[in-house]
Amino acid sequence: MKKILILIIAGILLISSIGCNINSKQKNITSNQEIETLNEKKVIDEKVNLDNVTDIDIEICAAKASIKSYDGEDVRVTGELYEKSNDIDINKDGNKIQIIEKRDKLKGLDIDAENDVSKFDILVPSKFNGNFIFKQKAGTADIKGIKVKNIAFTGDSVKAICESIKFDKLNLSSGAGEFDLNLKEKCGDIEIKGGVGKLNLKMAEVGGNLKYEGGVGDINITIPKNSPVKLLAEKGLGHCNIDAKTSGEETYTFDLEVGVGSINVRN
Repeated sequence: MKKILILIIAGILLISSIGCNINSKQKNITSNQEIETLNEKKVIDEKVNLDNVTDIDIEICAAKASIKSYDGEDVRVTGELYEKSNDIDINKDGNKIQIIEKRDKLKGLDIDAENDVSKFDILVPSKFNGNFIFKQKAGTADIKGIKVKNIAFTGDSVKAICESIKFDKLNLSSGAGEFDLNLKEKCGDIEIKGGVGKLNLKMAEVGGNLKYEGGVGDINITIPKNSPVKLLAEKGLGHCNIDAKTSGEETYTFDLEVGVGSINVRN
């Protein structure tokens, strides 16, 4: 009788052991699947038709963004959404196209970060001539060939390169990032509010007024020789160095207000 009892107990223990192993393996499989899902990046590939659109509004939390002009009919958005991003909302509301990345936590992000940001390639039809609004909190931005009516840029911890863009009016608000504006065509008025970052502005031809309100950051302005510009400089605690030859015609006014940073104007 004792032998039978011992065999029964041993059988129960064996079955329990096998069940535990199965549950453990199942938990490991589930855990691995969760990790794979967590590390997987959502692929973005969407387009919105440009018909009757007068405004394009792009808001990015943290990304490596490329925005370029192309010969097409749709605003196209491709790339990868980082795991910490909640979602990206791409829609057309009346005459406006909105592209908005949603993300909760931005603390500790590096403007040069490669791993902690989404990656977006945004193509804007070359025939678009309305208003272009671009806001980015962190990451990098490469903007080329956008030629529109009005442009508004707002950057926090952003390293941005803007090249071959054209506009009637540009409003730029820079935070702690870096902006390189290389204007290869004659553009309109420019208004800049500086933060603690650095700004390089190069003009192939002056075609409008410039108003700059400096913060702690530095700005370097390069204009062609004999530009028809009147230069006005107001210094705070910063430094203003004007070493540019102008024509004396004073068609346009550069109103420069230095905060704690510095301004350099040269040819």
